Amino acid sequence: MARQTSRHTKAMSTKRGISRGRSPHPPSECSDYPELSEPYIINRFDVFPTFHLSRTLEKDQQRSKDTNMLNNALKTLAHNLSDTASTEKRAAVEDLFWLIQEYRVSVYAQELRTSVPVSLKKLKKMIKHIERMV
Repeated sequence: MARQTSRHTKAMSTKRGISRGRSPHPPSECSDYPELSEPYIINRFDVFPTFHLSRTLEKDQQRSKDTNMLNNALKTLAHNLSDTASTEKRAAVEDLFWLIQEYRVSVYAQELRTSVPVSLKKLKKMIKHIERMV
């Protein structure tokens, strides 16, 4: 049993390039941080969790679509503000701008925390409310 374990350990270390005096790190000319270079990560681990990467990318794409939709709605509201628009509507558009910024923080930098609770649902509701204002 000990011999099989030893053989397995030796095979794993050879696969990773640890035995025979070779460094497990790629040559330093790959990048400033060779331990973060993609080939090294894939070769270092037996199974690279690509399903986590694809799930994260899907979430980021959805977040990007949501923030783009909010930005487009804000641009439309700001562009359609006329000289006769009420001060309440102008203040609401400005509030919407700052709430969209807070939403970005809540989505992309959760550790910073937001000063007010904000969600996509609340922002969509606010946009509809502003569109009905005079």
